[in-house]
Amino acid sequence: MKILLKITAIAGLSLMSHQLMAQGTADKQVSATEEFSASVGNMVMSMGQLKAYNALVAVLEHFDFDFKYDIVSYDAVLIKKNSDDATTAKGYGALFTENKSVSSLIKDARPGDRLIFENIRVKGKGVPERFAKNAVTIKVR
Repeated sequence: MKILLKITAIAGLSLMSHQLMAQGTADKQVSATEEFSASVGNMVMSMGQLKAYNALVAVLEHFDFDFKYDIVSYDAVLIKKNSDDATTAKGYGALFTENKSVSSLIKDARPGDRLIFENIRVKGKGVPERFAKNAVTIKVR
């Protein structure tokens, strides 16, 4: 069983679209027709798409039972184009809107920048809190 991390847009309690399986190290091009959900791995995303996303969620891949992991915390890192400097923010919970410093990083992202969500801690009901094995890396186009 593997936890799939994805950045997504949430409307109320339901997801607005399907999830994309972008696994491995190759960049995943996310087109406008694929709408509001992208999964773990390296991906390329437009400014508009990035700003449409409002949450980081964990989904159990290939798991038939109704069990979910909640995002407890994570580090968001913005690396500006042609720079070695990184700006970091600590996020708590899934929604970016509840994390002003993370929302600010996302708003500050420009084409060529890289946004990384790492050190992601998840917790499931009756399961100890743990680190997710993967990070989400987005190159802004």
